[in-house]
Amino acid sequence: MILYFSSTGNSKFLAENLALFTNDTAYNLVDITTTHTEKILSHTPRLGFVFPTYGWDMPVIVSSFFKKIKKSEIFRMFYL
Repeated sequence: MILYFSSTGNSKFLAENLALFTNDTAYNLVDITTTHTEKILSHTPRLGFVFPTYGWDMPVIVSSFFKKIKKSEIFRMFYL
């Protein structure tokens, strides 16, 4: 599963192409945060994130999402 946040479309483009290349699925992080996060992430062994940086930092929506998830339940995580 690849989650992305994109305000201009660049991160979306990268996430969707990465999903095609890795035979995975890309989801908009905004859509995921409005549903039940635990249910969606409970069966994913690999979780990727694609997002821009704002002033050398990640967007607030991304950092608040990181605080919600239980990283110990996910086998591998990567960030772009």
